[in-house]
Amino acid sequence: MDPLITTPPLPGPKAQAILRRDVGGVISQSMVREYPLVIDRAEGMNLWDVDGNRYLDFSAGIAVMNLGWNHPDVVQAASEQMQKLSHGGAFLDYCSETPVRFAEKLVSMLPRNLNRVYFSNSGGAETIEAALKLARHHTKRKYFIAFYGGFHGRTYGAVSLTAAKVIQRKHFGPFLPVVHAPYPNPYRPFGSRKATCDQDVVRHIEEEIFPMEVSPEEVAAIVVEHTGGRRIYRPADHVSEAPA
Repeated sequence: MDPLITTPPLPGPKAQAILRRDVGGVISQSMVREYPLVIDRAEGMNLWDVDGNRYLDFSAGIAVMNLGWNHPDVVQAASEQMQKLSHGGAFLDYCSETPVRFAEKLVSMLPRNLNRVYFSNSGGAETIEAALKLARHHTKRKYFIAFYGGFHGRTYGAVSLTAAKVIQRKHFGPFLPVVHAPYPNPYRPFGSRKATCDQDVVRHIEEEIFPMEVSPEEVAAIVVEHTGGRRIYRPADHVSEAPA
């Protein structure tokens, strides 16, 4: 289907009314939304807002709807599971075959030494927190290295790693012991050498961070967001933003 806008300008009157209710005091404004879009329903890669306008969704629901919205196979599997057992959190206290079978399937696709699966409520901050705890528990070390431009989440450990916008860190410190390094971004290369930007960052860690900020024997892990360094902000970007 092609996009169909029936109530220009956007957002339409129904969406505007809901957005006013959204900011009227009942929803935490830490949830900073990219677009004034109020979704009513979705199908495939199509989104309909509350005013009946139809959009094409090129973000795939923040990259989690790669099969499209409401894919019939996914809907059927979820519906069958909800009718059989709806409380997935009970897996903490009791066992169930479905998570075990899913873990076995995941392990079969992983390298040989990656043979354990941890299920969390989200693929974001909660997973990061678990990874930090696992790294500290295994190494008995306390420091981490992360990269400028990376966003890892909004919980305490995750925001300690994050260095994307200062507004995301403002008033929340002191943080966990994290040292940040430049990200090897070929579009904005560290040291202005595009071809060797990755080597320049490794050299910076070895020759600047390790000798002067933290000993490598105290580093539990280096945490990388593979899209790190893509966010470049100027001071003016932070003037009117609410905490994200």
